Amino acid sequence: MVDTEIIAKASARFLACGMGDASSKIFEGSAVVQSGKCSFVWSEYEPKPSSPLRSTVLGLELCKLTYNILRKYEEASMEVARRHVVTPALEMVVEANTLLSGLGFENTGLAAAHSIHNGFTILEKKIKPHQYHGELVTFGTIVQLVLENRDLDTIVDYMRWAHKVGLPINLSELGLEGVSDEELWKVAEKVVALGETIHNEPFGVTAEMVFNAIKVADSIERRVAKLYPRELYD
Repeated sequence: MVDTEIIAKASARFLACGMGDASSKIFEGSAVVQSGKCSFVWSEYEPKPSSPLRSTVLGLELCKLTYNILRKYEEASMEVARRHVVTPALEMVVEANTLLSGLGFENTGLAAAHSIHNGFTILEKKIKPHQYHGELVTFGTIVQLVLENRDLDTIVDYMRWAHKVGLPINLSELGLEGVSDEELWKVAEKVVALGETIHNEPFGVTAEMVFNAIKVADSIERRVAKLYPRELYD
């Protein structure tokens, strides 16, 4: 049960964070389906069932629907969130952020974006101001797109969407201006640790690949940020 009046009274930043987290699911779910790996439900199931639970067709369709709703109602939902009122656009995005996104990823899975979030948690004390889960996942999604060698138009399109919502798209916006290569290498090593969901990608991933993708993503993102400035949350 979700009370949208309570959500509307909160900072618009929280809605944006939910959108950032939910937006990753289509890319992560697609990676899991492409690789033929097990669904998130199976990975969390103890004891393990005798036969692996693969991603469902419905799960991937829910990931797609989630993303389509976020793209359609991004500006309208954030506008009403800033004004702390409830409208059908807000209701749609809340449903996408919680119900559709939740069912979608549980029946497909997670991949690089959430592992990259986990990697950056080792710099938690250095990140100022504090960044929430959905903000780090947004950056992780961009790095995943770079890792997957997606075309530049797709990457820039996602970055523009994130900035419209108010989400950070580069290391500076994440509060990590001046982060060292040594620190990023430690992040990359944590990202590819045993058991991380980045290994659900349809190809092998190393710490060096992650480190390079972070650097490339940040470079592209800084240029995009100048062309399409970030919207304020409130």
